[in-house]
Amino acid sequence: MALTLLEKAKLSQNPLRIGVVQTFARESAILQDMPFMNTASDSYSYNREQTLGRADFRSINAEYTEETGTLDKVTENLTVLGGYSDVDRVLIATSGDSVNDIRSVYDGMKAKAVALKFTKTAIKGDCESSPKEFDGLQVRCTGDQLIAAGSSSGGDALSLAKLDEAIDAVDGDVDAILMNATMGRRMSAAARLSSVAGNVNYDVDEFGKRVVRYNGIKLALIRRDENDDEIMPFSETGSGGGTAQCTSIYIVRYGLNTAMCGLECGPVAVEDMGYQNNVCARTLIEWIVGLTLFNKRSACRLYGITDAAIAA
Repeated sequence: MALTLLEKAKLSQNPLRIGVVQTFARESAILQDMPFMNTASDSYSYNREQTLGRADFRSINAEYTEETGTLDKVTENLTVLGGYSDVDRVLIATSGDSVNDIRSVYDGMKAKAVALKFTKTAIKGDCESSPKEFDGLQVRCTGDQLIAAGSSSGGDALSLAKLDEAIDAVDGDVDAILMNATMGRRMSAAARLSSVAGNVNYDVDEFGKRVVRYNGIKLALIRRDENDDEIMPFSETGSGGGTAQCTSIYIVRYGLNTAMCGLECGPVAVEDMGYQNNVCARTLIEWIVGLTLFNKRSACRLYGITDAAIAA
């Protein structure tokens, strides 16, 4: 069974790691649901199905026309993500009996920063950047997996017909629709229309947060990064050109060895490094991590969407 980070953390004996992973899942709509595969090094290679080859009926005594399927050799490079959480010894000395509390606050902040950095990279990452990142969905979704919301200059309002088209472009059962919070509010507003109401419903996740679903598919809201900047703002150009005032929506299916999943070389490291220069107590949070799409059709990008009312 494919395990998410949170499920894997329950098997850990390291309370620091458990706390960090719980923060990851709470702060990242992607890390909450996406399964992770362990790798033995900082790279992972596999063969991805490219073409199936030919299949025919044949007549008696006739031969088949040979056409063998092809595979695409894919290598994913993992990157190193993390940071130090330092707490000055004066803060520790003046915190009384709450020494663990003051460090856990700072450690929690650093874990949140790492989770938000991963989330941003999973959407916008580019392996050509420096320091090196892994490629995100914006780079990976190409060809048939890149669908325009329309062709108007300056972009187009989201239509549910286009959203359905993008959902159909993903093989298998879709697990999440990734969008910014503004589009999430637009979906909630659309749910109040009689023509849409039956397609949108609500429940709560394991953290008690409200979850909106479209035809049973979770709307996973992507908000801000570790610098408090919008991860998916209305700053993209639509297919029709014009003003850069659009955003994208990503439809994804998660699955180990079959769809979109995370890669990690061992679990996230959470280590108490002791005192540094006799001044700060330091905690290291470090993760050798990456992302892959075992099936190119496990994700689709719907782009060129403006901040406007949704059309049924």
